Amino acid sequence: MLNHLSRRRIVSASCLIALISIVSYVTLYAGPREPSRITHPQTDAATEKEVNAFLTDLVATFNKRDAQAIGAMFSPNGELVDADGNVLKTRAALVSHYENIFNNAKQAKLTVTTDTMRVINDKLAMYDGVATVKHAENQPQRETRFAAVLAKEGDKWVVASIRDLEEMDYGPAAIQEKLSALKWLVGDWVEEGGSYRLHTSCQWSEDKLSLIQQFTISGPSLKELKGTQRISWDPATQKIKSWTHDSQGGHAEALWTSSGDQWVVKSNGCNSEGEATSLTMIYRPIDKGRIDLISRDRVVGDEVMPDIAVTIVPRPPEPKP
Repeated sequence: MLNHLSRRRIVSASCLIALISIVSYVTLYAGPREPSRITHPQTDAATEKEVNAFLTDLVATFNKRDAQAIGAMFSPNGELVDADGNVLKTRAALVSHYENIFNNAKQAKLTVTTDTMRVINDKLAMYDGVATVKHAENQPQRETRFAAVLAKEGDKWVVASIRDLEEMDYGPAAIQEKLSALKWLVGDWVEEGGSYRLHTSCQWSEDKLSLIQQFTISGPSLKELKGTQRISWDPATQKIKSWTHDSQGGHAEALWTSSGDQWVVKSNGCNSEGEATSLTMIYRPIDKGRIDLISRDRVVGDEVMPDIAVTIVPRPPEPKP
């Protein structure tokens, strides 16, 4: 399969074959994403600055535990809708709501992270973000994704509406449930070509919060390559993510997305020669005994590599001595 390649290409291709069989081997850092901004013309910049200043004041007011002041930062007709669909529509109800929070969590602290902001005009903006509340030092933080409509009434901004969309659960049970969708990876797998042999072994971590894969690529004309991949839940991207390191210094990160009966893996990384690598993989479990893998859009440095399709099967048990 690899005999027609130069030695350099054999090394690069063998790394990518491993990536296929362990779902994203050679990849480059998928760095942190900057919060997106969806705005119209440049003239929106002044309005966006005002909105950001208002949100900063709102967070600071919450952290001062001033329920009356928070109520005053809502429109007289403003409303808050929680994740269960309960609606608070008057300032009195809102003040009571925040007083209850402060009475039950005397150390509560709020931070807000922007997902998107859309300025409609100089008096209306749409805002999506994540609210993180830490109730006490010895308690886990709670994160809630929300959408807000902010309006300018007179010369000041107010909250017209806040709707909690979902509470983001990062507890062990929630992470284990998310990763259970990949339980079919567990086991020993093998794929052999004319000039190489690939063996992967996937097992749960002791706490079952990660899947850990060990892989080895060997062959008559190849320097043996070993590596480890950890697959877990990434709260920053809200997706399953993998981190891979190999024995020759290559490393990788990849995001996994379920699509029907298959998984799509977007992978970026760097190989041992310092070349950036990227690819898209399709990972389709056929039955308990086979997994089809397709690797496409493969790039090593500035070179586009051919697509690869393989089927991996369970590794036969070692013969008894």
